[in-house]
Amino acid sequence: MERKPLSQERLVNIEQKYDTIIQKYAEARPNIRSFFGPMYDRDLDRDTDRLSYKQIAIAARYDRRPEQEDEEKDDKALEGVIYYMGQHGQLFNTPHYAEASCDFDDLFNGADVCLGLPNPSHHDIVLSIDACSATDRRAVAEKFAKSDSYTTVPGCSYLKYYRHDRRQARIPFTPHYILGANPAEIQRAVAGFDISNPSSISNEVDEDLRRKLLIELAYQSSCYRMTCENAIAEGQTQLPNRNDGPVRFQEAMAAHEKVLHESLAALRQSFGVERDDLTKAIGKFFDRSDDPTFREIVTQSRARLVPQGQKRRARRAQRSAAISRGTQPTPPITYKENTAQTDTEQQTPAAQTDSHPAA
Repeated sequence: MERKPLSQERLVNIEQKYDTIIQKYAEARPNIRSFFGPMYDRDLDRDTDRLSYKQIAIAARYDRRPEQEDEEKDDKALEGVIYYMGQHGQLFNTPHYAEASCDFDDLFNGADVCLGLPNPSHHDIVLSIDACSATDRRAVAEKFAKSDSYTTVPGCSYLKYYRHDRRQARIPFTPHYILGANPAEIQRAVAGFDISNPSSISNEVDEDLRRKLLIELAYQSSCYRMTCENAIAEGQTQLPNRNDGPVRFQEAMAAHEKVLHESLAALRQSFGVERDDLTKAIGKFFDRSDDPTFREIVTQSRARLVPQGQKRRARRAQRSAAISRGTQPTPPITYKENTAQTDTEQQTPAAQTDSHPAA
């Protein structure tokens, strides 16, 4: 779906907003060479070379077709829109923040933007966001397939060069989500920006876009939370060259559950409905939407969620059958148990091998 035609005066204005948002977000991105210390000494030169080679290879493939330029511009504008929504605390109801990702994590780990959920009792939950404006079904499917390759923990990526409040960190298993909207929706969001003071850009919340991003987050976090739960229940938590797989799966499940909780709470507030009416409100919103990007992300998220739900229902049926036979079933996994277990196990040496930003 293409951007809507605009009058000449409005076209000049909107293009200025696109350029300013893209430029300001690019300036916010930390340079890989600005990272230092023992955790980076071994890899920094190699990763800098890898990044340069990757950028050269991408430039060589870029054929400058107008539609390709438009798609790249929409992707970068959406990155900026999500970044400023996070910066201004406009996505969730509770406090949150946004950080620009390093180019290395963008190209190698799919992190276009980072969103942070403060956690006073533990390290912050940092979300890796892959912004998507593609309207083609195959392109969206390729993004989901690529996201599966980042780590072996469901719905997680790796932030190698992350900075928040002048603290730098490597976060090996951070929740990763694909968030998108079509070019027309991005244009409406960009139009709501005030760039009269480039040093302090402000924006009006585009509630339609906000709802789409929250629904996409809710479906994906629900799917990945359930995938982690099923893996834990089945004992499939081994990680290559690591001995802390169960801890990492527990952490990931708790993080996805937190994102699901925050997304649903924000959606209830946005739609003005109670918990029992939220599913119906989301269904109506989805049915009315003509945004192919949003619809495709939700459709593919649903397709992944269904088999995970079937696994969980089968496990519950087995548990009920065990109870009826008078045998002792495996205790169910709950969010409260996960949080407590994660906090306890995080004190082990294996769980302290990676650095996280302080809350």
